[in-house]
Amino acid sequence: MIGPVLALSLLSPQDGAVTLDGHFPFAPPATLKAWEGRRKRLRRQVLVAAGLWPMPARTLLEPVVHGRIERAGYSVEKARIEALPGFYVTGNLYRPDRAGPHPGVLCPHGHWADGRFSERSDDEVRAEIARGEEVHLANGRYHLQARCAQLARMGCVVFHYDMTGYADSVQLDHRDSLGSVQDELHSLSHFGLQTWSSIRALDFLAGLEDVDAERLGVTGASGGGTQTFVLCAIDDRPKVALPAVMVSTSMQGGCECENASHLRVGTGNVELAALAAPRAYALTGANDWTVDIERDGLPGLKKVWGFYGAADRVEAWCYPKFPHNYNLVSRLRMYAWFDRHLGLGATHPIVERPLEPVAPGALSFYAGGQARPGRADVDDLRAAWVDATAPTVSALVPRTLEEVERWREVVGGALGVLVHARLTSVFTIAEQGPGTILLRHVEGTRSTVRVAVRAAAGAQRCTVVRLAGDPSPPPEDPADVEWLTVERRAGPAPVDESRHAGFSGYTHGYNRTLLAQRVDDLSTTITQWSDGAAPLRLWGDRDSALPILLAAALAPGLVDRVAIEWPADFAAIESADDERFLPGALRFGGMPAFASLLAPAELRICGIDEVPELVRAVYAASGRPDAVRVATRAELAEWITSE
Repeated sequence: MIGPVLALSLLSPQDGAVTLDGHFPFAPPATLKAWEGRRKRLRRQVLVAAGLWPMPARTLLEPVVHGRIERAGYSVEKARIEALPGFYVTGNLYRPDRAGPHPGVLCPHGHWADGRFSERSDDEVRAEIARGEEVHLANGRYHLQARCAQLARMGCVVFHYDMTGYADSVQLDHRDSLGSVQDELHSLSHFGLQTWSSIRALDFLAGLEDVDAERLGVTGASGGGTQTFVLCAIDDRPKVALPAVMVSTSMQGGCECENASHLRVGTGNVELAALAAPRAYALTGANDWTVDIERDGLPGLKKVWGFYGAADRVEAWCYPKFPHNYNLVSRLRMYAWFDRHLGLGATHPIVERPLEPVAPGALSFYAGGQARPGRADVDDLRAAWVDATAPTVSALVPRTLEEVERWREVVGGALGVLVHARLTSVFTIAEQGPGTILLRHVEGTRSTVRVAVRAAAGAQRCTVVRLAGDPSPPPEDPADVEWLTVERRAGPAPVDESRHAGFSGYTHGYNRTLLAQRVDDLSTTITQWSDGAAPLRLWGDRDSALPILLAAALAPGLVDRVAIEWPADFAAIESADDERFLPGALRFGGMPAFASLLAPAELRICGIDEVPELVRAVYAASGRPDAVRVATRAELAEWITSE
């Protein structure tokens, strides 16, 4: 009845939701090969979470640079680029006063008051000087400028750019502008938009005539640290990085710009930082959630870098006597790290010279009278996002058998992230009673899938899998058909009680949706029973149709026939608490795209008048255009058990 124990997919259910305040330990795999496989899946997970899988087309940046301000050893200019048509990223360029090409350094600012225009009080800085955090009053007061100016004096071109809602970035609020159900379904989020802005900022920096695009770095603190490690996780161009006071196994980032559905399900910031291996990578910690980074985090990173023979290229320093910061002590560590790995040729010990600050108002791109853009209409921005991302999927719709595999890689790979199917875990039979089998994850005791089995009376013709709650199979179904009924995962799914109502990404960035859990249970059963002894078929009626369809889509080659009532479209979902809610589903074409992944398996659909065009196209490309048809419910019930 049950085949050999196979590689299956199920994450442990939780009694309560995992939240950003949990503990996220990092234990790397044992081998480089295992890590490379894990790394590939995690990078895809980050890209899917950000809405960047596949990567949108890079539209023209239309850069504008003006308003040069001279300082000793460097200059400061105002800059603006167009990350999306009509959506701008603003900032300042710091340039050395000597001929290039120079290394380029991207500097995201983080959640400091007023961002790029940050200006702290003299009293606050004097207290820091007394604690040994700063030396010069102006450098501490304008510590973001101080970092950029020092790097420029050391020979780097620096782009210090705005997060959305900060300084000159006035088109959206920093949080709360995005996050609706429709935004979630299209993978549009503050996190994704900010990550795309970072990629485009790096495009701009790398394309400057005085920048050596082979010597790029990035560094930021706090929320800027999040931007730093996320960018390095998905973009190979930065050769050196230092995310300050952010990466840890504790609190993962409290802002909407640091969270997105799917981002940290089954992972955490330390492992995401490890995606940069074996590039030069350093971290700093303080008396905050990063206080344990040297003992809880760095050892795992050292192991990963060690796979590449580069354990000396990752480091962490913690200063528990200082609060959350990017102070002079940490900046000096960064300067030395960047000097070493970008070949700046600095004189040691490196000294941060006194800053001649630029008044915050004079740093503004609009200080010269340029017209400011108005507030972005969120509907227009969503449309621009869809216009930028949808073609990257539609362009992949296959016309030949060879192109089908690329379609599966992109859309099927995305679906694997949306339901967090891992196919790396082993299940065993935990219990077996009259007509019931309980599968259990070997690494835990609570992760189970209960399957009710109606064993065939005679020679087994086929096995049909369904989800509990559907109508019973027709009474005339043959006795030699085995029916497996997978227990329906109860709802609602656990949520982050303190944050979910404001933004569901705080919940689904760490926890699978209820739909994903049901799909994974079905996938587990499909994989466990698919031993080739009898054809495996899936029956999805009414509310079970959607999870059945998605589970079948994740099991190419394992399923012989699928019969479903066509589910309601994802676009009709109005609440993040809907049992069908699956963030990102519309980004990849929704139901038709996922149903197309069943090709070339036999598929019968009721509830619609004709096969969706996309499904028909992929089946045709697979060489079996007649394998998908529309039928009545009665015809489906007869067909699913027929010979």
